[in-house]
Amino acid sequence: MKLKRFVYFTVIIIVSIFSKFYLFLSAEFNLESDQSLSLLMSKRILEGKDFPLFYWGQNYMGMAEIWFSLPLQFFLGSELKIFLISQVILSILICYLIYYSFLLIKKEVMGVIFSFLFAFGHPFLNKHLLNVSENFGFSLLIGISGFYFIFQFNTNKESDLLQKKILLFYGIILGFSLYNREILLFIFPFVLLVSFKNIRLSLNNFVILTFGFIIGYLPGFIHYIIIPYYKKLIRPGFKVNTDLMNTFYYLTFKIPSEIMISGEFLFQIFIFLLSLLGIILLIREKNIILLKYFLYYLLGALTTLFVFLISASYSVDRYYFYLSIGFLFLSSYSLSILYDKNKKVFFIFILLYLILYIDTYTKEFKKNIEYSKNIVQLKEIANKLKQRNFQFGIAEYWSAYTVQYFSSDTIHFLIYMDKQSDIKSTIEVLENKAQFFLFHKDSSFEDYFLKNRNSKIKYQKEEVFDYIIYIPEFKTLDFLEGSREELLEEWRKY
Repeated sequence: MKLKRFVYFTVIIIVSIFSKFYLFLSAEFNLESDQSLSLLMSKRILEGKDFPLFYWGQNYMGMAEIWFSLPLQFFLGSELKIFLISQVILSILICYLIYYSFLLIKKEVMGVIFSFLFAFGHPFLNKHLLNVSENFGFSLLIGISGFYFIFQFNTNKESDLLQKKILLFYGIILGFSLYNREILLFIFPFVLLVSFKNIRLSLNNFVILTFGFIIGYLPGFIHYIIIPYYKKLIRPGFKVNTDLMNTFYYLTFKIPSEIMISGEFLFQIFIFLLSLLGIILLIREKNIILLKYFLYYLLGALTTLFVFLISASYSVDRYYFYLSIGFLFLSSYSLSILYDKNKKVFFIFILLYLILYIDTYTKEFKKNIEYSKNIVQLKEIANKLKQRNFQFGIAEYWSAYTVQYFSSDTIHFLIYMDKQSDIKSTIEVLENKAQFFLFHKDSSFEDYFLKNRNSKIKYQKEEVFDYIIYIPEFKTLDFLEGSREELLEEWRKY
């Protein structure tokens, strides 16, 4: 049995690496400012320059994946591909948790299939798992840990001491889920709902749960105490959605297609039919805890989609990608039943899955390479700016941090009209004034700064691909609203 599981996990590791290999090959050429920001933060932590608990300019998404990657970066270097290796390790841990959760309820075959489907992933799933700025890996890890807690709450109800320990542990994970990504609160609390009858209701247990929650959210509390500035930044507060037609399109087409399987249409249909079959078969299932596993994720999915429907604050489809785990759950259940009933049919389905998967994989690989044009440009711009010994500039968010990363953090930016910025870099630019402005050709910056505001500043224009570098005759911040002294005073309050 031990040898069998060793072989199984060896194959899982190989599959996990293979399924994400094309993203490794094209990683740097698909680097966005969000990911660059994460890499800059980890570099500064390792250099002892900064110890943030939330992403720059945010007070609602923690940095679990950055801290998780630091040991590897410490030994192997603070580079994008090292960060991606840590994400693959995280996905392997998720595979193990999936397997273990179903092993506990005597559904080992389903656990094996489920973890393999997750290891293979699909383009949308793998892309976000390897995105180094969104904490989706830890969100999935926390979400799937709900399976473990449901099992514990439903099987250890006779032991009062053990249930208290489980409640404490659950409270810690619940608090950490709020710190890590607040949208998890639309899923993870359903663990308590589906286990309600098996949890002893008492003041003592409530205190234990609350104490665990405080421990889990401790990074958030510390952050608010030592950096009060972030209380004033924009947070995804709840705003009622007024564009219901667009939301309806997303709910009925965009989100289902992406959380199910991003890729070729036949692949989507295949997974959809497997999931539909899984629902039909689950109706006859007598394993109560397995049904609670399914109900837990179903309630979470419906709640998050409902929030999407009524809120303009969460109307971003990538927030909901981890709901795809529900389709993998149902598909793996269908395949496990086929394995028990008719192994020939089971292997035909597996072969069909692999054919459709490889077709999607190769097409997505080509798309990733084609997307690289913009990043190549920003890398060249970073080299040009370094050659001119520029250190302080102003740019839009989506170019600033990528250029800063490619400059090895030697060029610092004040982010134009965006609060999601690094305080230290912003203050450095304010103190030293800007040596250059970097904007895309399609930007409204030139009209705003050089025409509408009647600026008297003389400047040189240097076009680099699709971008323009504006170089003033002397360092300046004059295009900003308010004086430099006022801006410095505002930033130094915090």
